[in-house]
Amino acid sequence: MARILLIDDDDALREVLRLQLQRANHEVKEASDGRQVLEDPVAWIDWADLVITDLFMPERDGIETLCGLKQNCADLPIIVMSGGGRVQDVEDFLGYATQLGATQALQKPFSRAQLLSAVELALRDRPMRQAAVC
Repeated sequence: MARILLIDDDDALREVLRLQLQRANHEVKEASDGRQVLEDPVAWIDWADLVITDLFMPERDGIETLCGLKQNCADLPIIVMSGGGRVQDVEDFLGYATQLGATQALQKPFSRAQLLSAVELALRDRPMRQAAVC
């Protein structure tokens, strides 16, 4: 079981993802955008084993959130996801996010199996850390 911070501005999608993660025995904490998290990143980081964030959100987007979290804790695994919205080249943005430190990238829509596989890989490959280290 891992503690997963889930960040997405779409309430319905966040609920579906939360339920899928909880059914896989993970504990989930939610935020509707990166602004909440970046206001006190250490408090969120100390709790989380893994972050899953959307890339395109109104207040603070996923790239800004990714960079802010990585600045506070470089070894925190982060999965980015996006359907692209108005952006045509979603694969480019997902690739850019992995260059900035995202552990995994998921293009929406994705299956439950793809989500859980990405989570498993991100958690398996993470370095062991004490919450207080970050």
